[in-house]
Amino acid sequence: MLRIHHRLALYFSRWHPLRRITAIFLSVALSFALIDFLHPQWRAMPRPTPIMVSPPPEDPPPPLAVEVKMDGAAYHPFIPTPPSRAVANKTVRPIRAHAAIPDACLDKWISTGLWQHPCTSDVARDHASNRIDLVYMWVNGSDPVHQAQRTSHLVGVGSSSPPAAARFREHDELRYSLRAARNVTRRWPGGSTTHIVSGDVRYPDSAAHSHSALGEDGVDGGEDEHEHEQQQRLGLVPQWLDLKVEGDVDMFETEQLQSRFKLKRKGAANSFPPSYVHYYSSANQTSPSNPNFAHLNPEEVSDQIIALNDDQFLTRSFPPHAFHSPLYGPVFRLGTLLVDADARGEEDGGGEWRALHWTAWVLDQRFGARRRPYVLHYARALSLPLLHELGRLLSPPTHYIVERHREALLWSWVVGKWGGGPGGDESSPNQAGILDRNKKRGMWAELGGAQGRDTVRLRRRERVAPDDVEVNLDEAGDWICRTLRRRSVSIDGYSTSYRRVSASTVIRRSECIVDRVEDAWDMFRRVVKEKPACGDSIIAALMRTSTRGLSVFLPPPSAPLTLSSHSHSNSTARPDRPPLSHQNPLILPLALPPHAPPFPADPRAFAVRLLMRYAYAVADTPSIFMSLTSAAQTKRLLAGADRNERAGFLCVNDDLPDAGGEGEKVDGMLRRWFEKRWGEKLECEV
Repeated sequence: MLRIHHRLALYFSRWHPLRRITAIFLSVALSFALIDFLHPQWRAMPRPTPIMVSPPPEDPPPPLAVEVKMDGAAYHPFIPTPPSRAVANKTVRPIRAHAAIPDACLDKWISTGLWQHPCTSDVARDHASNRIDLVYMWVNGSDPVHQAQRTSHLVGVGSSSPPAAARFREHDELRYSLRAARNVTRRWPGGSTTHIVSGDVRYPDSAAHSHSALGEDGVDGGEDEHEHEQQQRLGLVPQWLDLKVEGDVDMFETEQLQSRFKLKRKGAANSFPPSYVHYYSSANQTSPSNPNFAHLNPEEVSDQIIALNDDQFLTRSFPPHAFHSPLYGPVFRLGTLLVDADARGEEDGGGEWRALHWTAWVLDQRFGARRRPYVLHYARALSLPLLHELGRLLSPPTHYIVERHREALLWSWVVGKWGGGPGGDESSPNQAGILDRNKKRGMWAELGGAQGRDTVRLRRRERVAPDDVEVNLDEAGDWICRTLRRRSVSIDGYSTSYRRVSASTVIRRSECIVDRVEDAWDMFRRVVKEKPACGDSIIAALMRTSTRGLSVFLPPPSAPLTLSSHSHSNSTARPDRPPLSHQNPLILPLALPPHAPPFPADPRAFAVRLLMRYAYAVADTPSIFMSLTSAAQTKRLLAGADRNERAGFLCVNDDLPDAGGEGEKVDGMLRRWFEKRWGEKLECEV
């Protein structure tokens, strides 16, 4: 079944069961992304909060026509939902595949890295929880109405250098990318649904669009509610799609984005540089985190998604765990290029680089400064609950998950394990949350340090977690893919390159452990953000104490702990907090406050669930990236792709010049090559 949605839904209705490829068309605000969430009011430890939604005062208006034709092109007309009916859901979402795993099994898995008793072999067979959906970001840049309104917008914001035509040229990539994906996913257990996040445009003949005009500073102005309700918009749809096929196409109109995700004038300078404001308002680019994904309906979209652009293709068969597995989480593909932070917005704005460098700066502000690997430009595995979580930070999803897992490791060892027990000094007897000198000596010894020495150099000790992957997946009932090579898995710890840990690590006690009494939360914050190299060294040192599993990081099994009234943590502690439950997940604060949040009643169970929530793997997959610059070069590249039988991913980037007629020549070549390779039609095609 094909379902078309325009505008992301925060006000939902139930859908019917899905039967075939489902394409949900959700609009993308053309100018603005998730800047609104740079000003959240952080809570120390978010808990699910029920959201009351009043019913609409009157029945919704009668549905519009399924499609309208303008100059031979088809569009889906709709009237967007007014902002008053939009509700932002800030509940921390559980990961459904994890909710079915008992605590005893998770403890065994995280501590040992082996899927053994009490874990069972039916986890991967829970197809409903482990279903993987595909989500495409798409806009028909060659559409004449879109072109006209894009040009008008650029003039309105005073842009003197419009983006290159190659950024919008259409080669019918979406049709063939969907066909390629269908060939890969149609045999997956539980099926897979394909969703398409599409753009929309103003209805050219309507006079009710003045509210969308820009203010003098290039930022969206205000809007009248009644005016909003009368606005009719046209959703962009693929012209090969049969919108009227009986039983296969449903149309939905959902929440309007443009009014919600505005640039905020008030306090904006404190959150992002003015040059970045201009970049967002003039170049029509969005953050690489694709914040729109965070608001996909969790009732209809799987927790696990594969995010694609229309120029990205799956070129060989993959099992689901090549992208996600309930044991190891999403699978990332990372390059060797390390991306630096840039807070000035001076990088090239013609593509992704300005956004990449700026979001690297955003990550630095939250997790500490470091260079991070470039996420390869192919199909990307993402977690919808974690996208919803990170939507309040405007961070790239891949590195957010990696950083949160690193943070969970350090919390578990510093706060949960060493800060969670009573002290040994006479000055701090039985004070949980305090790291006294006796505890500091114990921490240093566990890292391999000798008393009286300030440094320790630890040589590499090979771990076997990547070698255990196939065995563990088989024990959990998952498919085995021996052609997929995982570089590393999160149950093997963390390294700055996301590969094997470095050959040697030097850690200094005076810099990282510090010989003074302090709150465990203060040390945790220091090694997470202020001195990230210390955090990296601590993790690397602890990983060398065993060959598999994360038991060395975990607090010991114990009865629920009540904090001392002398601890800083007591200011927000709740000794009556109920035991941790996967039905009601808790996470570390999205922004680390100066004082400790409430200590969990069962710190070990909390740490285990936290580490499982942010599990991930890094894999290598043979791939082809084509940067097309001329007709002759394109012919050679396509011939080379035909000979390459190992590649699993393909990306076709149009970098052709605007002049010279190369675009027209290559367009024909690409369409013929696509049809030759993926000639079997989709059921929803005309």
